[in-house]
Amino acid sequence: KNRFFPMQAEYLARLDFDSHWKSNFTLALAPRAENEIADETPKTYQRLYARVAEIHYHQDSNYSYLFGMAPLPLGLGLVDHTHYVRANNRLQITDIPISFRTFGIYENFTFNYFFYLPHYLEGTANKEHGLGGQYWYLINRNTSLGLQALGARSKAIERELAGVLFKTGWQEYSYLGEFNYTHRLINQGQAQFGQWSYYNQFAYHPMDWLELSYTYQGLKKDRDFKMFETRQALMIQAKLLRSFTLTLETRLRNFNSRNEISHLLQGFIQW
Repeated sequence: KNRFFPMQAEYLARLDFDSHWKSNFTLALAPRAENEIADETPKTYQRLYARVAEIHYHQDSNYSYLFGMAPLPLGLGLVDHTHYVRANNRLQITDIPISFRTFGIYENFTFNYFFYLPHYLEGTANKEHGLGGQYWYLINRNTSLGLQALGARSKAIERELAGVLFKTGWQEYSYLGEFNYTHRLINQGQAQFGQWSYYNQFAYHPMDWLELSYTYQGLKKDRDFKMFETRQALMIQAKLLRSFTLTLETRLRNFNSRNEISHLLQGFIQW
């Protein structure tokens, strides 16, 4: 089937109190659901929410501290929330916890660590708290290696995540990679299983405003008949104007020997 819809509108703001104290805000207007019941259609103000609302203390050139509501600083920072390394590990997307985060920046390495509490709008079973961190080491001017870890608890599930990340580039070519292992314990019934998710992107940048990329990613779980799912994608991304970016993507999804092809055309406007 074909579907055309607005994705999301966001307003970003920052207020500097002085050279050390700042505040960051991102207000978002969520899209309407695809199949809404007329009597349950939310008003516009009910679809408005804060993705980021935090206080930022910049100590010096090496250390910063942030407190408030914001996505956890894990993963490669991918924009597409449907990627397995994001969606299936609940990284940076559906959860907007209340967290305290510390960032350290040095010449050859960076790191962050954090602990967090659940957002007040979370459902009872999903009210999760935990701690974690990420470390990046600059191998040379073009290559970085990262490690990350997370431990989280909720009423429904306990989970531990460990991951490896990689970034490199050479002239017009670049590669991004992420591999995560997550162990989950379902508290009701004490069932437990492991999950592997990985992401690889190979990109070619013939011009500053144009990117051609191929991604290959997968997800495997030690449950549900040892589910295994992969997705490949070809994408063209063009920054046609200073404030407008267009992407065209074709995806091939393979799920237990069944194939599904989808084509996505997306436009991003910034002003």
